[in-house]
Amino acid sequence: MKTEDKIYQEVNNLIKSLYNSDGTINIKKLKELQLYGSSVNWGDLSCCHVEKAYVVYVSEAAPDAYALQRYIEEEMRKKGYKVKVITEW
Repeated sequence: MKTEDKIYQEVNNLIKSLYNSDGTINIKKLKELQLYGSSVNWGDLSCCHVEKAYVVYVSEAAPDAYALQRYIEEEMRKKGYKVKVITEW
């Protein structure tokens, strides 16, 4: 599997971890991560593209969803990937 595909999968796993098992958002976790109140369409949030320079595009979040960007970048760094996250509607 290409690194880009691994990153795509890992980012979507991180996004999935923000939800409860029934598919609702985990408000407690969002508040802990300071993501609660971010301009994000939680109903359709996903990684939509990864470029070779490891720029990750996450759809359904405002371009200024900095807390979400930092969360994904930091968690991916822990997994050994240095990525730049761009959020977009």
